[in-house]
Amino acid sequence: MSAFTWLCVFLVVGLLNAPIKGQYPAAVEGGKVLEDGKEENRGVADHHVVDEIIYAGNILRECVTHKDMECILSFYAPDVIVVPDGYPSYQGIDQLSTNLGWVQHVTVTKHDAQHIEPLEASGDLVLEVHAHDTVLPDGSHKKGKTALIWKRVHGWYRIIFEMYNDEY
Repeated sequence: MSAFTWLCVFLVVGLLNAPIKGQYPAAVEGGKVLEDGKEENRGVADHHVVDEIIYAGNILRECVTHKDMECILSFYAPDVIVVPDGYPSYQGIDQLSTNLGWVQHVTVTKHDAQHIEPLEASGDLVLEVHAHDTVLPDGSHKKGKTALIWKRVHGWYRIIFEMYNDEY
């Protein structure tokens, strides 16, 4: 893997250590300490691109809810890198299209972002972390976290890196 890929993996792994319960992060008021003993310093950054990422994420959520594969794939860059839980990573929109077949057989809920932060001052690269809940055909639930790196491509944000895991 390239140096950029490894950087993304290490960054995302560090952020995935942040506990996510339900749809929203644990509320912290007056400098309280979270369950994991860390002071609250995570959350949504104050940056002009945050609203764009929230908007894009809401549309993506609708695409996933309606199982619209063309719509889902339109949010990904052609050379996207995907690191799925328990499986080898892969690269490219064609591989992603092949590997997303499972979406047709489950119900996926993408929750609001837990963490949105620009990775550079221009806002051309943005990190998003959110919780997800997948209802399997047998009715059981798999909850987990997803980390996305969005990149502005020709004025539009596209996902260039996706990593997700399930809480067991």
